[in-house]
Formats: sequence, structure tokens, C-alpha cells
Amino acid sequence: MKWYLGTSTSSSSHKQKGTLSQTGGQDRLLPGIAYCYSSCLTSLLKVDQHWHRLGCTGSCGAVYLMRLVQASGSAPGFSTSWLRTRRLAIGPIPQLPSHWLALRQQGVQSIFSCCEADEGQWQPPQEWPQRRVPLPDHRQPNAMTSAMLDHAINAALDLYSTGEPLYLHCWAGKERSPLVAIGLLCRAESLNLFEALAQVRSQHPSAQPLIPHLLILESLLAS
Repeated sequence: MKWYLGTSTSSSSHKQKGTLSQTGGQDRLLPGIAYCYSSCLTSLLKVDQHWHRLGCTGSCGAVYLMRLVQASGSAPGFSTSWLRTRRLAIGPIPQLPSHWLALRQQGVQSIFSCCEADEGQWQPPQEWPQRRVPLPDHRQPNAMTSAMLDHAINAALDLYSTGEPLYLHCWAGKERSPLVAIGLLCRAESLNLFEALAQVRSQHPSAQPLIPHLLILESLLAS
């Protein structure tokens, strides 16, 4: 079975909204969502082309990208993104002391984990409000249920609603945490799925939520 994206329009909102559907035919991907998912690759290609035009080797681009990561305020190898300034950040699991220090320096004061207990050490500061709601990733793509995702989004929303800067993470910051963040923003700010998805992908380009999981989220938001 393959996945495609269809669209419908709403006369009341005058906004184009998307609908994720299933089809046994040829894959179809609309330009808007295609741009959303390819923006990171496009940016990297532009950086690469820029350095080659200057006559530099690939190492120049690597140095440039490393400086971008360092400029974000994250520890080396621990890149986080603020979706809402001083309110909501997402990224990978913090495991080293330098990771927790980086989060503190960025102003994070609460944390939500989508990871299983055996995915890595997880020792947040005791004074931080914290929740862990394990969710399946690409290793178990069919294990996700609407109830699981609904519980995770509501738990994250409870932390977010306190106003304390929240760090939302999974293992790599690519699949589960962006998915929960999308659902959280939809509920907290009355965004539709594609508005929230576009914003998350724009502010956290490495986000790659699984399409079957987005289908579950779409159904959940519509219920």
C-alpha cells in the first residue's frame, strides 16, 4: 500500500487544507508538502553549491555547517530547535552532562520524552517537571495507535501549558518528537495539520515524521 496526499478547500476559511489518504495506485505528493519535506535537502545543496562556486572543497561546507550548529547554542553533536521561542524546543535525547548543560543554558525548565527506558540514559534535573510517554518509531511503524499518540500529545500539552520552557525529544529528534510537537501546536494554537507540519519542518529541518503516523494524527485531530 502506498501513501499520497490529496487536498480539499474550505469556503469558510479560504485556506487550502490537505488530507492524507491511502491508495493502491501511484504515489502522489503535492508541491506544498514536497517543499516541506525537501527544504532541508535544498538548503544543504545550496550551501554545497555556494562553497563549490567559491572554489572550496567539501570540508569548507562542513566547517560552515558546524558553525551553524554551534551558533544555535547547542552542544556539538546535540542540535536542538526552538519551535516557539523560550516555550517549546525539540531535538534528540540528552544523555551527556554537556547536553543537559546546553539545555539549561538555553533556558529549558521542563522536559518530555518519547523514548523507551532502554533507549538511553535519561536523568533530567529533579526540579524540572518531566513526563515520559514512550512511542514507537520506524522500527515498529505499525505499533502506533491513536490512543498512544493522543495520550502523548495531551501529556506534552500539560507541560507546555504551564509556560515553562519545554524540551520535547525522542532518540534522534526526527520522527516521534516532531510528530508530538505537530499535534501539540494543532491543539494549543488551533492550527491545521499542514500548517503545523510546515512550521515544524521550517524550524527543525531534520524532522521526518512517518506518514502512517501523520495519518493517525490527522484522524485524531478530526475526531
